[in-house]
Amino acid sequence: MLLYPALDTERSLPSYETFADGPLVSAADMEWFYQHYAAPPREWTSSPIHAPDLSGSPPALILAASIDPMHDDGVVYAQRLRDACVEVQHVECDGMFHGFILFSPALDGANRARKYVAAELQRALNPR
Repeated sequence: MLLYPALDTERSLPSYETFADGPLVSAADMEWFYQHYAAPPREWTSSPIHAPDLSGSPPALILAASIDPMHDDGVVYAQRLRDACVEVQHVECDGMFHGFILFSPALDGANRARKYVAAELQRALNPR
């Protein structure tokens, strides 16, 4: 489960510019985080979006917040997984920002997403 994932240390996708000022998390914030923990840019271990081969990856549920510098990371990664024949669910969370699920139950969208993620986790852990 990838909730509004940060998958590109290069920050090269359009959403980093479109939502550079947040809300909640900015592109500058992500630069700071990457400088403190990430491998060099394009190193697939910290930028899985640049992995040479994603076949054999586990199934994924990716929630992408529509108002988030990392929005496009989730979109592109979901497509790369599909291209590698990996089972993936990509859910667009319209009007939501990075970290929004932490605002459940105050935000209806966060509450819906939290319930959806919980149901999918239950399904994944208890297949019938």
